[in-house]
Amino acid sequence: MARTRERRVGANGAANLLVTPLLAPGSYSLSAKFTSASPYFNDSSFGPVTLTVTPEDARAYYNGNSLFWTSSVKSTDAAVTLSAAILDITAVDPALSAPAPDDFPGDISNAKVTFVNRDTNTAFPGCTDLPVGLVNPGDAKTGIATCNTTLTAGNTGGSQYTVGIVVSGYYMRDSSEDDTVITVAQPIPSNFATGGGYLVLASSAGAVPGDAGSKTNFGFNVKYTKSGANLQGNLRVMVRSGGHVYQIKSTALSSMGVDGMQANLSGKANIQDVTNPLAPVSLDGNATLQMWMTDNGEPGANDTIGIQVLSKNGGTWFSSNWNGTKTVEQTLGGGNLSVH
Repeated sequence: MARTRERRVGANGAANLLVTPLLAPGSYSLSAKFTSASPYFNDSSFGPVTLTVTPEDARAYYNGNSLFWTSSVKSTDAAVTLSAAILDITAVDPALSAPAPDDFPGDISNAKVTFVNRDTNTAFPGCTDLPVGLVNPGDAKTGIATCNTTLTAGNTGGSQYTVGIVVSGYYMRDSSEDDTVITVAQPIPSNFATGGGYLVLASSAGAVPGDAGSKTNFGFNVKYTKSGANLQGNLRVMVRSGGHVYQIKSTALSSMGVDGMQANLSGKANIQDVTNPLAPVSLDGNATLQMWMTDNGEPGANDTIGIQVLSKNGGTWFSSNWNGTKTVEQTLGGGNLSVH
């Protein structure tokens, strides 16, 4: 649909119009028409000329796990969750925009993201043109894109993949500076992780961020069966936000990685609003849960944990401690973690 704007001719014989085009990237036809009520001037038209709208600048930061485990010692396939924070350039540093600082930031949810295997220059299965969901609804500059895919550990017990992040749509970014390396390996059956306690939130984020100063309670127990053929366990998290209480539960944990006294967990989660315990309301039945933890010894006062829940529609549902690009661990307010 054509749009028109009127401007008067100045004393210098020129008419200027400064606009900020709220248009998708692409080429547009632009024309000018001169009209006058004076009989001494003839109406005339100029153009058309081409107006080119280029994509906004973005920055990408991988913020998922770097180590994934197959579901058992008998399996070579692992359920892998790839995740990245996607930021409008002005959220990083407006001065980085070229050729001049960007005074008109865009909406990062208009971006699309593809995770690519740099070794083959092809997209990972199920990871093409992903939506970017906002971390906080009131901040249009910062979002998250995520996908679930299946990768193999190979026949040597472990494989490495170089992951690239390609941003498209209303934004652009495709740089090897953003690449990361992930490892997929077969697990050690004797590994387990268990714990319980609470965090006192200070920098929570997401569509449902926990209230500052509130407690987020958690409890979990994850281990392999004696044969090492299956990962089993359960997890529960309670989040208090805006007068509501939300329960995150998972019995479908797909990966547990243990490295010394550190561990990461991932799997699917169900989310309910349990403010009224007699009438819980289901909110999401296929969210992605991620946890990172460090067991710093007994009695647990120095143990740390980070909890993140990603929406199936893109974006962050809950982050226990957001630093601007990822969820980071924080010291327990109370409780204990055990990683072996």
